[in-house]
Amino acid sequence: MASSIDRVKQSIRERLEEIEAERDQLMKALEALTGSSASSSVGARRGRPPGSGRSNAGKRAAGRRAPRGQRRQQVLDALKDGELGPSAIARQIGDVNPTQISGLLRQLASEGVVSRTAGGKWQLTAATQHEQASAPADDGARDEGAETPSAAGSFPS
Repeated sequence: MASSIDRVKQSIRERLEEIEAERDQLMKALEALTGSSASSSVGARRGRPPGSGRSNAGKRAAGRRAPRGQRRQQVLDALKDGELGPSAIARQIGDVNPTQISGLLRQLASEGVVSRTAGGKWQLTAATQHEQASAPADDGARDEGAETPSAAGSFPS
């Protein structure tokens, strides 16, 4: 199986090289017609040249995405014990980028679920702490489709 995948990958690389060569020819023709460097205005490549960037070896494998709402709950659970920064939360959860946690924290803050402390860390709001304290203990038997009290207001009726 690995050899067939390697053949497909090689075929794709070869096709990309052909396309890049054709692109270069078209850019030269455009430059000749316009009398200036067309690459500075039309179709310019952006970012790193092909092959100079990182490989996909370090990226997450397909199918390992967290289920909807899981990260949110993990962040809330991590903040139950007090103030934490995104890196500390990511370490506690494991296998998650702190940048993803930062975005989620900003979203939770816009919903009034968490707030930023003077020291730049994050904490649950008083309302969220009260809500979680009065909620029944989660024994893992929750209905996956049920809305949580903190998310109920964000769905249209």
